[in-house]
Amino acid sequence: DTYQSNGVDTEDSNNNESSNNKTPNIIEDLCDRIPELRIIVEMIKKLCEKYGLRYVPFATHAATLDDIILGTAMNFPPGKESRESFIAELGLLTLGDDGLPAARCQNTIFKKLVLTLKEHFDMTEEDAKEYALKHTIVFNRLCSDGPSDWSTNPKKRPQYEAFCRESDRLVKQLVQGLVSRIPNLRAVLLFGKHAYETFYDRSWIDNTLVPQKCKLPHALRQHTGWQEKIDLENVMR
Repeated sequence: DTYQSNGVDTEDSNNNESSNNKTPNIIEDLCDRIPELRIIVEMIKKLCEKYGLRYVPFATHAATLDDIILGTAMNFPPGKESRESFIAELGLLTLGDDGLPAARCQNTIFKKLVLTLKEHFDMTEEDAKEYALKHTIVFNRLCSDGPSDWSTNPKKRPQYEAFCRESDRLVKQLVQGLVSRIPNLRAVLLFGKHAYETFYDRSWIDNTLVPQKCKLPHALRQHTGWQEKIDLENVMR
């Protein structure tokens, strides 16, 4: 069946994997140019192949590294056989009809960023969208696709844990190698338990980049609204 996720036709996406359709991403270009980053990415790609997965790079719509001031991070494996399988082919920040990321979790987070910019910085809707996209990098605990219930299904969780044991060491190196090259990064918002445990508790990034040491709810919890008043206050702060 053909499924349209926020304006992205996944049947067309799956049948057309040319580089012309991929979202431009300076992070991929940087990793190709810097030998130490290229080696790490190649190791991650080989690990993905070992588990029958596809590599999904970090993403931004920024024109230069200097433009990036905010990062977001989740434990988010784009669905390998789901309605959002287009992410692995077209990019983590492929845009939908609303001008924001088409992937449901990323769309939810960017809508909160847009709301924050509108309410606290008096931006218009369009200006807020453009600003959020051009100044944000999206990190991920997982640089791969995977089953949507990979970490929660008892039958699939052992493979998920085995993959993470091998992947975490490499992804940590990649995150740190990138962060060291983003001079104006001011904050990284962590969404969900697993992102917090890796990026903050295991010091994948400088902990001073995490505002108020705050763990925000995973985007899946946000689809029906923030679970507690404090969650919204934390994101709007």
